Amino acid sequence: MTNQHVLVIGGSSGMGLALAARLLHAGQRVTIAGRSATRLAAAAAHLTALDRDTTAPDPATADRAVRPVGLDGGGVGAVAGSVGAVAGSDGGAGREVVGLDGAGGRVTTGLDGSAGAVVGPDGGTGGAAAGTDGGGGSPVAGTDGGGGSPVAGSDGAARRAMVGSEGGTGRAEAGPDGGAGGAVGGMEREVDGRLRTVQVDIGVEEEVEALAGHAYDHVVVTAADAVGAYAPLAGFAVEAARAVLATKVLGPWLVAKHLGGALPAGGSLVFTSGVAAYRPGPGASMIATANGALEALARSLALELAPVRVNVVSPGWVDTPIWDVLAGDAKGERLAAMAARLPAGRVGTPDDIARAIVALLDNGFVTGTVLHVDGGHRLV
Repeated sequence: MTNQHVLVIGGSSGMGLALAARLLHAGQRVTIAGRSATRLAAAAAHLTALDRDTTAPDPATADRAVRPVGLDGGGVGAVAGSVGAVAGSDGGAGREVVGLDGAGGRVTTGLDGSAGAVVGPDGGTGGAAAGTDGGGGSPVAGTDGGGGSPVAGSDGAARRAMVGSEGGTGRAEAGPDGGAGGAVGGMEREVDGRLRTVQVDIGVEEEVEALAGHAYDHVVVTAADAVGAYAPLAGFAVEAARAVLATKVLGPWLVAKHLGGALPAGGSLVFTSGVAAYRPGPGASMIATANGALEALARSLALELAPVRVNVVSPGWVDTPIWDVLAGDAKGERLAAMAARLPAGRVGTPDDIARAIVALLDNGFVTGTVLHVDGGHRLV
């Protein structure tokens, strides 16, 4: 891959951030996009610093740039960092706190603890989880993982675009972010010669259509909103079900509709589904459905948009920073339990997913394919 341009919607955290860092390190141009202006600014500051740091250029470290603060419980409204200050929602009712930490410009994101909420309702106790929990059935933010639980989710010479969630796995790459709400769409900022940011909500057609004003080579979509995505069938509100489909299926469909036809021959769309399509758990009826539908959509689009290529990456359990908030001291134990079950002997990292996406972008003979990056989760 040379002289490429990448748009990352949701690239302010998780897999999207890891991918953006990897592409910038390789000399590509990148645009990161998402719903939260705060996260975009923080991620841009981090990526700029990482790109200029010739002493530690490893892009695999990028997924740690955006990490949860934890349950703040104290109503923190802003967190100041050495590269500036970013204000987040205060700790009123489970709203989000986002900012730059005070250690050196790293990004911190988290949900306050006043209402005990994290991200989305889980299938059993009303709490939420990042990545799938050890027992199955807990929701996460970002692209989903295994056990039926969701995981915590430019322009230039040649062009690429990436669309992703800003939650868990989406943290490494990470769609609409988990922000506290507010106006989104259309705000663009040139950070430097190779990095740009833009606000967009993948579920709003007008905002996706506005992205067509720039030329891309590839579009990667990892958008996923886990809030309300998991619930027992009898109590699953139809509005929540529609919201899951809007982000996970209709969002990528809108990207294909408005951007796919403008991609060059050999360019590609890459979507992210998840192992819940293959290993669902109780309360995961809609996320499993959405993941399966997304893969079917990609196969259809691979024919309709040819010679533009369309592929899907299906992540399994991924160790993202949201686990620090949701599992606390039990994080290591829960991830280790899953790692012991997996043939790969470990859970994934955001960079594992980012590297798989790069492989699909780079291989011009792959289309209509689902690439499973789950450590063998479908086998156990």
